[in-house]
Amino acid sequence: MIGAHYYPWWGKPHHPVLGGGEWESGVAHHPILGRYSSRDPNIIKKHVRWAREAGIDFLAVEWAGLGSWEDHVLETVLAKRLGNGNLKFCIHYDSYLALHKLGKSISWDLNSPYTPSRSKGEKLIEDLLACRKYFKHPAYLRINNSPVVIVYAFREFKNASPYLERIKIKLRPEDPYFVADVVFWDSISPQEIFQALKLDSSSVPRLLWRRTRGKLGSKQMWEALKKYFCGVTGYCLYEPWRVRNFLENVERVYRNYYHKSKEGGLAFWPTVMPGYDDRQLRGRNRPILARNPQFYRSYWEVCDSLADDGIIIVTSFNEWHEGTEIEPSREFGETYLELTKELGR
Repeated sequence: MIGAHYYPWWGKPHHPVLGGGEWESGVAHHPILGRYSSRDPNIIKKHVRWAREAGIDFLAVEWAGLGSWEDHVLETVLAKRLGNGNLKFCIHYDSYLALHKLGKSISWDLNSPYTPSRSKGEKLIEDLLACRKYFKHPAYLRINNSPVVIVYAFREFKNASPYLERIKIKLRPEDPYFVADVVFWDSISPQEIFQALKLDSSSVPRLLWRRTRGKLGSKQMWEALKKYFCGVTGYCLYEPWRVRNFLENVERVYRNYYHKSKEGGLAFWPTVMPGYDDRQLRGRNRPILARNPQFYRSYWEVCDSLADDGIIIVTSFNEWHEGTEIEPSREFGETYLELTKELGR
């Protein structure tokens, strides 16, 4: 099956972390539909048709918790357009937006407070329990009759196991097929940390912490994965200091995680990107992964060789901030929809 990460946040008047409206936050390319609203049923109808024509089997829908803009779009607009089940969907839990607040320091420790009265771990529990309202939808993606939920940036979580245990108990009747976003560059050299300091000094503490965990993450992370998850994936492997020989290095990282996940009895879901460009969002000095059809083809070849669980996910259908979209644009037309259809056969 071919999946695609899908963003229902367009038209949101205020971004809870970045500030400003979504379109005003900075986009790499320009949709042929203009600066649309994800709450527009006609836009959603067009997206669903394009996805089906491109051979996409399911959308991994970005979701930031109960009552969020994304929740409203999914429940009242998108889910209705997916009523016949020809195109499936699943929740891609956006832990970054769901667990952090604008103006507050970033902490992935689930024991840290989300509000004075509850921890981030308790917020995580509330959010993942709230997903249940979608599980009975006829178009919800299921594997072995279990509803699929992808958890973004699980590799960054700290002190997660006690909360995951509570989630497992509370969701036992539904028995979700949880997929963890963990595949990333875990081995960081001193030279790369120095380069990161020049490009984005705010990322250095995170990289130093990651360096202490070893090549493929910590032992504790893998113990939690084997106990509470069914599969692993990696949403996006872009880092500004990793663009040189990118695909060669991605293949090495994918193979390492593939073998590690198989040892733990976990499925491996590789992701593929047409390119990457977040300069309008995060600064003009950021290196990019320039788009061209051969780059996309070569990325698919890497994924095809490791997709023995039968699933590849495209990052993304419409993440315009980072220039990973395959949705038709003024710059590229329908080129990447057509390539996705060709390569996904």
